[in-house]
Amino acid sequence: MHPEATVVRLGHRQQRDKRITSHLGLTARALGAQHFVLCGDEDQSVLDTLGDVTENFGGNFNSEHQPKPMKWLKRFANDGGQIIHLTMYGQPYDVVVPEIPRDSPIAIVVGGAKGIGYCIAEQFAKEGCNVVIWDIDPNVEESAKTLAESTGVETRGIIADATNYPQCEQLAKEHVSESFNVQHVVYAAGAGSGKFGFPFWNLEPSDWPRIIDINLTGAVNITHAWVHNLKEHDSGSFGYITSVAGQIGSQTDPPYSAAKAALINWMQVVAKDVAAYGLRANCVSPGMVKTTINQSVWQSWYDQAADDERLDYDTWAESKIRNLSALGQWQTGDDIANAIVFLASNRARNMTGQTINVDGGWVLHS
Repeated sequence: MHPEATVVRLGHRQQRDKRITSHLGLTARALGAQHFVLCGDEDQSVLDTLGDVTENFGGNFNSEHQPKPMKWLKRFANDGGQIIHLTMYGQPYDVVVPEIPRDSPIAIVVGGAKGIGYCIAEQFAKEGCNVVIWDIDPNVEESAKTLAESTGVETRGIIADATNYPQCEQLAKEHVSESFNVQHVVYAAGAGSGKFGFPFWNLEPSDWPRIIDINLTGAVNITHAWVHNLKEHDSGSFGYITSVAGQIGSQTDPPYSAAKAALINWMQVVAKDVAAYGLRANCVSPGMVKTTINQSVWQSWYDQAADDERLDYDTWAESKIRNLSALGQWQTGDDIANAIVFLASNRARNMTGQTINVDGGWVLHS
């Protein structure tokens, strides 16, 4: 059983924080806490100071150093402890309280400002997760506000470029300093070339780097930025949105297809490497969804088609879905979101390294 009151000092730096951390421990003792947990640099002198005071003046108070605070905090919460995150910078409580992370797990959805990504963020919120949306879209904060209003969960929108690793790394560190409870990271960003293959030399080699960066390198960056934080938990997940194009050698947009195929391989690498830490990684592979990428494929086809062969988007799309999908029906953003949130949940605790197709039977595996 945990003590009635435990004070946890996160991020102690031995060379800079000795005095303020000692004062924090002594104040905790004076106000009736029974336990003090020092996290960050191991600093025996701080623990000795607290021990000496308790020995000289008596009382039920002990202190310890925890090298893995996130795992300790999660165990504390799972054992019924209530966690309150306090700031030491003196902001008014009515300003700080709305910003305090709650006990609910947090899902980071990259590319969540619109489309499939927004549906994923919404579904995580409906499952009780607080949500942070990262997106290059300048309207991401408005998307987060809309989501918060419709679901009632704490939601933040942050402008972030997944192809910029230093920025991603810094943002992840800032989130960690604010909250320890990020448990799910989903990479839903994606982009097509806006050009049509059939054959591949309709595109130039110069068309490839941007598509590889957005669809693959961004996912690698996000995983690197978050993996060490998620390792502190005994559970959690990475999710990646790929495409059936990455499984069938689709000629429609060769760099997009190749990047999505590589993303599946990257997910499998991640799944193997993080399994020892209780983490899982999976992909969801959409088929035909009415998104801006799908519409850009039609536009590319339309622009190069002969006048007497051109079809409007809806007619072209309905013909394609009937020919390619066994069920003959569109997939929706909610279909994809339901699958990715299921894979993140404990209901899928024995599923990792998998690519789940939500494609109406387009790609059939034996």
